[in-house]
Amino acid sequence: MNIVPTTSAGRTVSRILADDRVRVLSFTGSTEVGRILLAEAARTVVRPAMELGGNAPFVVLDDANLADALNGAMVHVESVA
Repeated sequence: MNIVPTTSAGRTVSRILADDRVRVLSFTGSTEVGRILLAEAARTVVRPAMELGGNAPFVVLDDANLADALNGAMVHVESVA
């Protein structure tokens, strides 16, 4: 897994996806950017894994306290509702 921060995302992603070693493109973000990335992945036949258009993703890691994580998620749901 690589995370690549850049100010020239289009050019950077195109070069990465052109590499034969890349097999999956994972992206969490806007639907607009997701569409662009899906088209690029299709051109190079890279499997996409997309989470698009969401708001405030909630990630719980293996070493997290699950009770605290659940409480944190519920607070967020109540504040959004």
